Amino acid sequence: YLGLRKDAFNIVDEDFIMQLFSQDGDKARKLYLELVYACNNQAMIDTVEFKNEKSQYRSERVILIRDFPPEEILEFVSKCTGIDKRLLRAKNRREATEGRALCVFLMRYLCNFTHSDICKVLGYTSASRISKLGTMGLRLAYNDERYMGVIDRLIKERSA
Repeated sequence: YLGLRKDAFNIVDEDFIMQLFSQDGDKARKLYLELVYACNNQAMIDTVEFKNEKSQYRSERVILIRDFPPEEILEFVSKCTGIDKRLLRAKNRREATEGRALCVFLMRYLCNFTHSDICKVLGYTSASRISKLGTMGLRLAYNDERYMGVIDRLIKERSA
């Protein structure tokens, strides 16, 4: 703003900024220069800058392990629901719907599987049906007393 360099990109309206200090050009430059030197003063910088408070950040986040094999999930759901493991893969078996829903829910969250991955594991199922089963599995896991805490039980069983 002192006129020492040319603004190559025409971003700054120098006249407007200098008028903030004074209508007289020389006086405005002098006041602006005093302001710049005052800001370079270390005491001024220390008051404006953030203080180093010697604090420590601790993330309390717990990372959920997502490397369960699908066979382990099928085995667990079979044991948990009493449905034969072969029925979980069978086509058009109404009595296996809840078990399949839990399988889809657990595979999405503990195997990190996509819908198409789950289609390959369960067989005879479309991606849209997997989506519906996933929603049903979520409802079962959080609303049905028989399956509440199913994720925790599976993780504990695996670590034991």
